[in-house]
Amino acid sequence: MTDELIVLLILVAAPFLWMGVCRLLSQLAGWHRLAQHFSAKSPPVGDRHWIASGKVGWVSYNNCLTIHAGPDGLHLATWLPFRFGHPPLLIPWRELRNVGSRKIWLRGEWLKLEVGSPSIATLELSKQVLTPQPAAA
Repeated sequence: MTDELIVLLILVAAPFLWMGVCRLLSQLAGWHRLAQHFSAKSPPVGDRHWIASGKVGWVSYNNCLTIHAGPDGLHLATWLPFRFGHPPLLIPWRELRNVGSRKIWLRGEWLKLEVGSPSIATLELSKQVLTPQPAAA
């Protein structure tokens, strides 16, 4: 095989590998199960937190989430490069149950939430993204 052919194969295979990893993480985290019940059908509204972090199941989504806390519920979306297998979610407030909290040094208080009854998945999010922000003057 020539070097050019090897480079071409890598360039063709890399996006498929990336999509496979994103899809696998969605399955392992529970994002896929959440999307079956809570797929967002409309644009998000509410207080926006971008470059946000959180956990779904045991998968950490560090600095790649956009979270909206609105009147209809919690809207979660991953940034575009991570979107494959991660459709935007809109989880109604009535489907979230606080099951614990912990303080993380330099990151504040984080809440652990169960989604659905019976539980479909768990979320860990900063309390700050779940607290309504005062309107700007």
